Amino acid sequence: MPRQSPPATEPAWAPTLRQLEVLRAVVQLGSLSRAAEALHVSQPSVTQTVSQLQRGCGVELLTHRHGRVAATAAAHSLLADIDEVFGAMERVGARLDALRSPAKGELKVACLHALATAVLPEAVGQFRATFPTIRLTLMVESSRSIRDALVAGKVDFAVLSDEADLAGLSTSMFYEVTAVCAMPVSHRLARRSVLAPVDLADEAVIGLSPLDPACAHMKRSFVEAGVAWQPAITTPYSLTQCELALAGAGIAITNPVVARKFQQQGLASVPFEPAVPFRSCLAFGSGYRASRASQAFIGLLRSQTAKRMAGPP
Repeated sequence: MPRQSPPATEPAWAPTLRQLEVLRAVVQLGSLSRAAEALHVSQPSVTQTVSQLQRGCGVELLTHRHGRVAATAAAHSLLADIDEVFGAMERVGARLDALRSPAKGELKVACLHALATAVLPEAVGQFRATFPTIRLTLMVESSRSIRDALVAGKVDFAVLSDEADLAGLSTSMFYEVTAVCAMPVSHRLARRSVLAPVDLADEAVIGLSPLDPACAHMKRSFVEAGVAWQPAITTPYSLTQCELALAGAGIAITNPVVARKFQQQGLASVPFEPAVPFRSCLAFGSGYRASRASQAFIGLLRSQTAKRMAGPP
């Protein structure tokens, strides 16, 4: 008998790189309009692309809550892998460029303490593997000091708070996240899905310095809820907050990018409501032209930040 060909099978569905790029932008920037602006397309185009991706995979990736677009747990679970795809493409391109014409010189970067604590070491390690001949100068300071350094031309680019004076700088959103309550996993409130000021009325709260813009949001949320804002401990740094919380000194209302660094050590992160925003911008001085080395470094910072934020709190 003649051999029969196996029945034809339909090719497995796979997302396009463009669909993944749009989803990543929406999740990282927190809104359809900001994603459209960053990608230089219209908002309806972003909506259509995300809708096509959702129909293709059959999974809800974005949801509308309180008038804002929010990433679902499914989207968060994909984000690290998506970012790894684009990170790998950027690293291959940078590696090919480096092989073709090895880059030399110096890259001067400034960022906030939160980013320096949570993602900078990994990004620097990967960058050095691709650009071993580039000297790095790293500045970790307050947003005001970083802004002054950018204007004076002392750094090439920086990540700083969006509440800083950004006049004269070329900026784009780097990340937008909302505060979490950090405490040991053994704490009685660690299994709650969300915590509000009233839940923390009798707890030792570890707050940020009154000079931090997020502190004003925290204080206002407590006052509006009829709860006295009397933190037991204040500190300028999210890292110190999380270390204190892990040691059992209280509950920290802090930046989730930093809190997640301590997850494997037993620090739980519970969303705080009403939302207290932590926003940061990528900023360049006037007239600065990004080199391939700086573009690669920025890509690594973004990928490490997304990886840190992947998955539900």
